[in-house]
Amino acid sequence: MSASPTSDNLAIISHETDLSSHSDRQNERLPPEILTVIFNHVFRLHIAYKFLRKAYDGKYREIPWSTLVAITGVCRFWREVALSKAEWWSCLPTHNISATELFIKRSQSYPLAFVVNTGFADRPLPLTRGRQQMLLSKEMMPRVKRLYWTFNTRDDKLQAPEQDLTPSVLPAARVHKLLGAFPAPQLEELCLDGPAIDLTEEAREEDGISAKIFTGVTPPKLHTLRIRHLYIHCSNPLLRANLRVLHLIDICDTFWLMDHLLETLAELPNLRELYMHCIQSADGWSSILSSPHSPSDHDKHLFLPNLRMLSLRDILSHITMILAFVHFPSTCCVHLDAKGFSNGSKTFKRVQLLGLAHILNAHYGENEDKGQFFRVVHCLPRAGEKDTMTLMGRHLCKDFTVPIGKDAILFDSRRGGLGGYLLRIEISWEDELDLPTVSTARIFFNEVHVLHGIRMLSLIADDTWLNATEPPPRLPASLPSYSLIFAAQREVRYLSLTHFTARAFLHSCRLRRSDDPTQLFPQLETLLISHAALTPLKGLAVKPLDPVSFAVMLADRVEDGNLKHLAVVGCTMSNPDIIALIKNAMGEGEDALSWDGRSLALKAGMTMGDGIVPVAVTEDSEDEDEGDSDNSWDEFDDEGEEDGENDLHLLGAGGGEDEEDEPDSDVDDENEEENSD
Repeated sequence: MSASPTSDNLAIISHETDLSSHSDRQNERLPPEILTVIFNHVFRLHIAYKFLRKAYDGKYREIPWSTLVAITGVCRFWREVALSKAEWWSCLPTHNISATELFIKRSQSYPLAFVVNTGFADRPLPLTRGRQQMLLSKEMMPRVKRLYWTFNTRDDKLQAPEQDLTPSVLPAARVHKLLGAFPAPQLEELCLDGPAIDLTEEAREEDGISAKIFTGVTPPKLHTLRIRHLYIHCSNPLLRANLRVLHLIDICDTFWLMDHLLETLAELPNLRELYMHCIQSADGWSSILSSPHSPSDHDKHLFLPNLRMLSLRDILSHITMILAFVHFPSTCCVHLDAKGFSNGSKTFKRVQLLGLAHILNAHYGENEDKGQFFRVVHCLPRAGEKDTMTLMGRHLCKDFTVPIGKDAILFDSRRGGLGGYLLRIEISWEDELDLPTVSTARIFFNEVHVLHGIRMLSLIADDTWLNATEPPPRLPASLPSYSLIFAAQREVRYLSLTHFTARAFLHSCRLRRSDDPTQLFPQLETLLISHAALTPLKGLAVKPLDPVSFAVMLADRVEDGNLKHLAVVGCTMSNPDIIALIKNAMGEGEDALSWDGRSLALKAGMTMGDGIVPVAVTEDSEDEDEGDSDNSWDEFDDEGEEDGENDLHLLGAGGGEDEEDEPDSDVDDENEEENSD
């Protein structure tokens, strides 16, 4: 038997009741128009906007649909307002059966948005087979406004949608049939996410999107189409809609010829976003083009005036051909992920790179005529043993004032109101053993004219080797130095370097003294060194920056009158005298040197939290430095010490001694082919 409530408990209950009544009265004081605006904001920002985005990213359960249900329980007044708008209940939470039925009822006849999940094991299955079929029925399809169908795995291990319910899903063939049975007059957004494409004809018939989808009639309101891991042919009626957004991700052979691509895009004049990413098959890269031949009419060019975002992932030569015939405003954000195949020929590799550079020069020609350049660039010149390059450029303008001193170090170009990247290029060469005399970074930075006016340059590298006991990969000693890669970049005022790029920069400066007219970055004002080792790290194979050579380079540039500020951030060392050495090189200017104070922590015997544990300065460690240790306090050895010959190229850009690579020739290629035979 439960205990009877005491007088104290009764008082508490009475007080809470009074508070609840008072809360109702307070809530009812808000005009219904104001409450409607608040609820509408909740729906549009937190539910409708995030609905397909969360579903597309596999985070469907993060959609805060329960917020609406909670609102109806606050008070009677709130409930009446929340139930008065059918639109707010139109995004069905199909991972919860009871909630789905509740939302369908409250949405009345308003157009719906929902997910049909028939096999994505990473996401909870939303409904049983019967309820999935109900969503795709004759009664529901005319109401569909946004539809996302995913069956991204053929795994039979399915999660139950709810406890005590047997997991069951519609077969993919059945969903295809249902989608083809009824029209979708209200459909505005469609996302179809299938399994990994099987390139066999049988799989294409099974997983391909039928031309009879929605009874073969193009949905008149369709403006967003996202296809992933599914085969779709360019003749499909979905590609004839008045699309503003078209994403074709992990696909292949959608367009048989370049003519087909141009004909398809010509019917999409309002296109704002275009993503075309080919899938990587087991035996190499496929392509969105079945045939790489250029259009039958070489004067057949297409301009997309409203395009804001273009993302292409394909073979380098195919991307170049697409860009040669498809044009768009220079304000469009361009992302190119290209895979090159050189077949071991330096000439063939160079021709492909120069071809893309020529296309980019034509695209940005008007900007160049106006004196506009990419003023802020982040670049990874090389990674690993193969020739790769990642480049991100933003702030395409005529002039750009680079912040100096401490303001430059605190300035984050990614959040400085400059907007997103307008140009992002990733190029890798998959088949070459290594053709270092044809450097991707060197050709791009020298041949793409819109990159000649860079003011802020960040050179990054894979510095995870600093935290590993394994040696970094060995790279050829004949890689071009930064003096060759960045020969055309004469306006750089701000330079940010990590460990390996700092070593390559230091080595390149050593090859070109200050009185040399080809000095690297002659107008450099601010230098940032971050996460570099200034003295050896015990147990690690990576060599540090040489402090003496570093100080000589700094003093040389300060004497020229350009270098004003140096910042050292997150670097490791076991000798605090380095600060005095660098301070002396930078001079006595108020903002000449910024140090993050880590040397003091090291001197006190403390460690850093950057994943690198430096050696604390003790009497024993100082004695070791005086003997035969690995502490690189001497200048680089010009007679061929490995520090100056090979290790500097670990960042991919450092070069060998000061020697130009000879111009490529067909004779070289013939010799290479003969040797390979």
